[in-house]
Amino acid sequence: MIECFDKKGIKTESRSEIMFTSPFMQSNNLLQYSKIFYKMSVRLELPLKDADFEDFKIFCKINKYLTTVQVNKFAKNDIEKILEVLKNEKIKNVRILIHENITKESDFVTIKKINQKYKKYKLKLELKYSDDYLKDNLFKQIVVNVLKVCGFLALFLVISFISYVGISNYRSSKHVNAIKQNIKKTVEKTDQKKVIDKLNKDKEPEEAKVTNGYVASLLQLNPETVGWLVVNNTNIDYPVVQTGNNDYYLEHNFEMQDDHNGWVYMDYRDNAQDLSKNTIIYAHNRYYSGVMFGTLYKASYSSWYNKKENQTIRFDTLYGEMEWQIFSIYKIPKTSDYLQVTFSSDEEWLQFTDLLKSRSIKDFGVEIKPEDKILTLSTCSSSRDTRLVVHAVLRKVKNTNYEG
Repeated sequence: MIECFDKKGIKTESRSEIMFTSPFMQSNNLLQYSKIFYKMSVRLELPLKDADFEDFKIFCKINKYLTTVQVNKFAKNDIEKILEVLKNEKIKNVRILIHENITKESDFVTIKKINQKYKKYKLKLELKYSDDYLKDNLFKQIVVNVLKVCGFLALFLVISFISYVGISNYRSSKHVNAIKQNIKKTVEKTDQKKVIDKLNKDKEPEEAKVTNGYVASLLQLNPETVGWLVVNNTNIDYPVVQTGNNDYYLEHNFEMQDDHNGWVYMDYRDNAQDLSKNTIIYAHNRYYSGVMFGTLYKASYSSWYNKKENQTIRFDTLYGEMEWQIFSIYKIPKTSDYLQVTFSSDEEWLQFTDLLKSRSIKDFGVEIKPEDKILTLSTCSSSRDTRLVVHAVLRKVKNTNYEG
């Protein structure tokens, strides 16, 4: 209830009383649920007692406003336990103030390492020296020395990181382009009609026939090839593969070699021959090198999605050439609700597509009917916990066994 009011900007205070508390609860006056919910600063006595630690974990599950944790001393193990709780509960932008006059160089080094470890979670240790200590001016000298070391270290890390990223991106781009050149040569040299005839030779009359020679020609390079994807005005122009899980092609390329770039692949649950209601295609977002779905971010820009030519995606399979019309583009925290591939009724299907349209950054005015099929492109966005998603509905088919 408090969370519901909080979302509306209404601050509440409960009248319940907690009869049995730990020293942590008592010293921080956390005797009411609302006090736990709104508390911005708490104090913990180290070394941690089990009861205090357990109550702190419960506090973190409830609280929504914590910004500061104050501790009486620097105790590495206990502080890391506190940080792990904050990290696991996804509580960010919290400072841990250590009220101890630290002078050991080893402690400074340890604190610096801890800060580096938890920086990405926006958690930070800070020293809070006593007034008497500060008057002696020792703190100033220590800080100056630490800042010098940190400055040199930061400069070294920045230079190293930039160099590493630059070299890594160059190698990634070069390697992927080499694979694409091999793919292009294979398509050009292959007698596509002969390949199609061979693949259809032993099929029964009622069975689906292979019609796309350029896709079929790639089966000799990778027998798990199922199609080809092109997104206009991006670098996305790749053959699509599919295997028995959604993990293999995260770490393997088209040539089935270990590769951190992975490849563009179809969800293992989808049917490339008959087309599922929702055909899902994944790839890594290699933003800096632009490979795989590294340029799909352009789809989130109005300068891209407002151009009519960009609102059509081409995705061909062995069995047909198809054009798909974009009807939804959005970014969303990691979820699986848009990854459903089968539906029990037309009503469930239309509710699903209405949900996808409601999330879109633009109303494309596209109608989805019960008999329609859609294409979903999914990749990481600004972080591993956010997804960039593009949905398109099948509109044109050619040389195909599909109904549409």
